[in-house]
Amino acid sequence: MSYNRSLGITMKRIVAMVILGCCSLVCLLIAIMSFGEQEASALMFAALGAYFGYQAVSTLRLHLRQKGASTVPPEKQNMPQITFVPHWFIMAALGVTVLVVVGSILWKFIR
Repeated sequence: MSYNRSLGITMKRIVAMVILGCCSLVCLLIAIMSFGEQEASALMFAALGAYFGYQAVSTLRLHLRQKGASTVPPEKQNMPQITFVPHWFIMAALGVTVLVVVGSILWKFIR
């Protein structure tokens, strides 16, 4: 029995949509209950509900767009060649940041 890779991706997207949809509904219900109590957290829960709803809808749109996009298996498609990109600038910036933070902490203890 062979494993269909696209089926696994489809199931992951469906699970993500269900979880995000449930999170959105729970946040929106809490926001509705909080609006009645005049609590300050109502706006935060409404924003979280909108955020999770947007993610669920985006996942649904991605799923529907890619569902009919290609019938060629991923193994047979022409994939671009992966090349190495040097990350020396980011590593240097992280190193300088660590040195500054550690130096400022030590400066407070010494002074």
